[in-house]
Amino acid sequence: MGLLNKLIKYTSKNYSIIGIGAGAKANTFLTYYGLNNSIIKFITDASKFKKNKYTPLTRIPIKDDNEIKKLNKIVCLILSWNISDLVINKIKKINKNIKILKI
Repeated sequence: MGLLNKLIKYTSKNYSIIGIGAGAKANTFLTYYGLNNSIIKFITDASKFKKNKYTPLTRIPIKDDNEIKKLNKIVCLILSWNISDLVINKIKKINKNIKILKI
């Protein structure tokens, strides 16, 4: 099953889809696949310079990692694939209910 089909499946089951990592390559990926704020609820990033802003074109809010504590049904799309192991370990400590999707 392709990534878009997985996202649609989780969305239909009332999961919140959250992106992890707001780097330039993440924005390229989001734009290419047409993933915007109607699919991705928000993106988290550790950089204080990106928090409380929006991704270019896709207009997805960028928030602090701790925002994922508030969600019970959550799927995290790892957009910082070059450091995915580090990122996954970090977010699983914040919310152990997370389902992970790597790209």
